[in-house]
Order: sequence, then structure tokens, then C-alpha cells
Amino acid sequence: MNHSCSPNVVLTFSGSTVTLRAIRSIPQGGELFISYVDVCITPTSKRRQRLHDQYKFDCSCERCSREGPALSDEDKSYPKLVYAEEDLRLSVQKQDWKEAARAGRLVDELRVFLSGGRAYDVCVGVNAYMLAKILSLDDGSLREALTYFAKAYRILSITHGSGHPMVEEIKGKMIELRNYVQYNTPVPQISMNSSSRSFQS
Repeated sequence: MNHSCSPNVVLTFSGSTVTLRAIRSIPQGGELFISYVDVCITPTSKRRQRLHDQYKFDCSCERCSREGPALSDEDKSYPKLVYAEEDLRLSVQKQDWKEAARAGRLVDELRVFLSGGRAYDVCVGVNAYMLAKILSLDDGSLREALTYFAKAYRILSITHGSGHPMVEEIKGKMIELRNYVQYNTPVPQISMNSSSRSFQS
């Protein structure tokens, strides 16, 4: 299967089973593309260098072939994302949930921009889940947390499948939090030590 920095399918693994899921419309007979590298964290120049070093080819996919303002905006946004993610990581370590929520919202905004409009971007989904957990630690942000849980569920149930453990965890936390907000059931215990993201350096 060939590479694209804007893939149309995602591979997930469960034990020895590999599942291929379409993340955007593919015309009949159209080629399937996966990403060989993590397109979440690398700007175009570094992503292309990694592909060249590791896989010995110069990427000429649609995303890498773009020139002009769209490409330069993407590359300019990458350092902002790195700093925002570092602020987020440090805020979580300090358990400063207000600052973590602020940094998480910025990371979400940058990830959505860097996704180039891809509706089912794994990076956007994982970040939305992490931000939902942070927001759920503040009683004043519970409705916003529900919005991010729903966003994470919508994206990751497509990319990973509704039976994936992380997706099932998101659904469970979303239901618990919705019940708490609507019916004052016991507050759910949400831990930042979930499989969705590690905050250890």
C-alpha cells in the first residue's frame, strides 16, 4: 500500500488482526493510501525528510506538492503546536487544570487547522479526548467537556472502530458525564492516566 501525507485510510491493530478503515470518500477503483509516518507532529519539511531517510523516497503526494500560502501557513503553525503541547504537558504535570484547558484548546485549534480539513483526523480525535478529560475536572466546564468527548467519539469511532478499547472508554466517560450534568448522578472519576495520551516526557 502506498503512502500519502493525506491518507484516505487508517490501519489499526488488535492483537494479530489488522483493520483498514476509510476516513474519507474513495471513488470506486481509487487507490488506497496510508501514512508511513506520523503526520500529526511533523511539518512538511521534517515529514519529507523522515520519509526520505527511513523509506528512501521523496514524497510527492498532494499535501507535499502544495506550494504557496497553504504550505507556508502549515509550516509556520507547527512551532506554535509544539509550544502549546509542551505547555499542556507541563500544566498537566502541575495539575494546573485551568492552564491545561487553555493550552488544550489552542492545541485543538492548531490540530484542526493542520489537519487540512480532514474530517476524521486521528490527531484531532485523540487531542479532543484528552481535552475533554481536562475540562471534566472543572465543574464550570462540564458542558464543554461533553462537546469534546462527542467530538473524540465521532472521529475515533470511524478511525478505530466502535469496538476499540479507547473508543469504548470515551463512550463510557461521555455517558457518565452526561448523566452527571443532566441528572446529578455521582460525579465520574476521570483520570489523566488513560491509554489515549501519555504526559510523561
